[in-house]
Amino acid sequence: MIPLREGLIRLAVGKSGGGQAHGVLRMWPLWERFARVLWPTVDVPYSTYRLLSIHIHEYKGWAFTLADGVEIRRGDLVAELHFNNAKMMEALGDASGSQKWLSARMFRDGLEALARWMAGPAFHSDVKAIYGVTILARSARRLGFSVRPRRSTLGARVEGIFLAGLLAIYTAEGADRLVGTTPIEPPGEIWMSRAELMSRYGPQKRGGSRSR
Repeated sequence: MIPLREGLIRLAVGKSGGGQAHGVLRMWPLWERFARVLWPTVDVPYSTYRLLSIHIHEYKGWAFTLADGVEIRRGDLVAELHFNNAKMMEALGDASGSQKWLSARMFRDGLEALARWMAGPAFHSDVKAIYGVTILARSARRLGFSVRPRRSTLGARVEGIFLAGLLAIYTAEGADRLVGTTPIEPPGEIWMSRAELMSRYGPQKRGGSRSR
């Protein structure tokens, strides 16, 4: 007999997977497009994979300090990361070693492109840090991000459901990815100061700028 939780997930997800949304999850891509209208983003230039875009705004949460000592306070300008979910989930959603290697390369390429953009005169000089919200926060630590847990609020729980739905849509496993033996992480915030980004991924770390 299928457990109640698994049965409800499979009913909601339906045949979603491989980039196709079915059942309730057909609303997810619609919300993604609507959210981009409410909170416009700008694609990060110079990137091979076009994985990242950003939305620059003032930080409105409680003050805290990143691992490198940079303090983030209310009113600081931050660049919120948004991911091309189709590309990201296709790379990260499968357990094969080759895809994990590809996902790391995609992220590094995106961060190098962002650092190159931030080093130029056209970027906002007051942006203090970059951050994003993801259920794949554990993997982001290896790229130099600090990870902060989300507060347990209704909004955070809804956000977790939405991100889990994206995982089901953009992986070949679909519902199996959500009910498998590997637990889905709750959403976490990933943070990196501007100084840390430049230190790890700036042009000086790669022997100068690349032309594309």
